[in-house]
Amino acid sequence: MQLENILPFAHTLLKQALKPDARALDGTAGNGNDTLMLARSVGSGGKVWAFDVQEQALANTRIRLEEAGIT
Repeated sequence: MQLENILPFAHTLLKQALKPDARALDGTAGNGNDTLMLARSVGSGGKVWAFDVQEQALANTRIRLEEAGIT
């Protein structure tokens, strides 16, 4: 079996594992796509920590979350 893009599968597993009010960590914030998915999964009572070595990645993540109405 060849997996060309494992990301959708990983997201499915995370969504099943993360419950409202959970805690999650995104070690490579990038453009914020995964951070947003994590934030939606844990809900307003949860918490997500997102890190990146690039300031621009953190800025992009912040913008993506703000546009989605998540602070």
